Amino acid sequence: MREIQVLLDGRCSDSRDRGGTESEAARTIQELYVEAGTLIVRASVLSAGTFATKNFIYSLLTEIHENRREAAMYFPTWAFREEAPDGFVPLRTVVRMTTHTSVAPKEGVPEGKDIYGKNELAITMGTSIGCGMESANTVWRELMGFLKGKLSVTVGGRALQVMDYEDVLRMLWEFYGFDGENPLRFIKSIDDHRMHVTEQASKVRNVLSSDHQLRRTMVDVIEGIVNYGTGRVYRVDKNEGLWSGHDDITALTANVLANLPEDHPEKARRVAKQRPEAMLICPPSVPHPRRTLTEYLASQGGHNAPIAAPGSVFTVSGHDVLGETYTFGPYDIVGTFYAAAHLNVKDVYLIGHDESELRLMELKIRQDPIVNLIRKEFGLRVHKITLENANGHGRDSIPPRADKQFEEAYREGLRALARNLNPKSVLNRLPAERLRRLRSDGC
Repeated sequence: MREIQVLLDGRCSDSRDRGGTESEAARTIQELYVEAGTLIVRASVLSAGTFATKNFIYSLLTEIHENRREAAMYFPTWAFREEAPDGFVPLRTVVRMTTHTSVAPKEGVPEGKDIYGKNELAITMGTSIGCGMESANTVWRELMGFLKGKLSVTVGGRALQVMDYEDVLRMLWEFYGFDGENPLRFIKSIDDHRMHVTEQASKVRNVLSSDHQLRRTMVDVIEGIVNYGTGRVYRVDKNEGLWSGHDDITALTANVLANLPEDHPEKARRVAKQRPEAMLICPPSVPHPRRTLTEYLASQGGHNAPIAAPGSVFTVSGHDVLGETYTFGPYDIVGTFYAAAHLNVKDVYLIGHDESELRLMELKIRQDPIVNLIRKEFGLRVHKITLENANGHGRDSIPPRADKQFEEAYREGLRALARNLNPKSVLNRLPAERLRRLRSDGC
């Protein structure tokens, strides 16, 4: 093995995120990278709006260290920026922060650039594929109104019935560590996706550069804006020399979607307003979490949606979900309320590796004053499933391609990728005969 890439995604909880096309593309790129001498390790941290909160950063740092340790179990890895000594395999971590909205290059700006300037992209707010956190502050105002007269907590040994802004402020300080003077500032809406994703990526960079254990190592942060309709990710970072598995997975996903009919379920549901049938809470170590859940539900006869179709599951995933003494982050709270109040979600599924993880997640819900109130008032049903029972343990949960339209679109997408490889892609190292077959046969 010549190199290891740990690809970490900071992504939105939106139920349309990913989908079967990207999961399939990721599997293919991982296999091709191995043929080219590069091992890909992937993981994600999901949070509504992809805000780099304390909870989010904690989960991200945990993922960096855990995935490095896992890789070191199989190879003598070298994560430092200095050239690797003989016998060691270089390990590079690439963190990608993304947000999603209706985005495309402005008129006269070509499609397919590696990186775009912020003024080269046109953003349309408020569309069906936009992030719900574009109106986060509006939802938070609604949630604060919902709390009044319903939420009772104990602060300083005394009962507090939340009735006004001052009560909300006291409750936020006591349970959520908010030390601001205005409770409205507990939540911030996404006003401009171009600035938002850069701000969140900058927060991650600042944490990494101030960490004495990480700043000497190969950790890079890139950022981009996703168009769910096309599958494209428009990068807006400044790492022009960096092309990783993230980018090849995105390129293949976009190529496949471009060849699917507009009315194909995989494509149509990506652009429709999200109507998830369930909410999922799990640690990042659960493989293919949405697909694992929907496969399980399908096997139980309780799920009629296409397996892992975009829009089927609203997901919260981070290492902090196992921290029962810590409350949920601000945007996960607003996301939960949004799912219950606006998306009519009634079922919350917890997937953990064992019963102890399930107990911790359930306890976290019940110990969080706001989330527990949402659970009770909206009648949310909490279901607990171990990963083994979900049939996701120790196996690839991606099913075979399900229809001829998708199979042909996938083949054509793979041909297009091979014919237009980025000069910086690892795939250029594939043997000439292998590349010829990809370009001609798409397999």
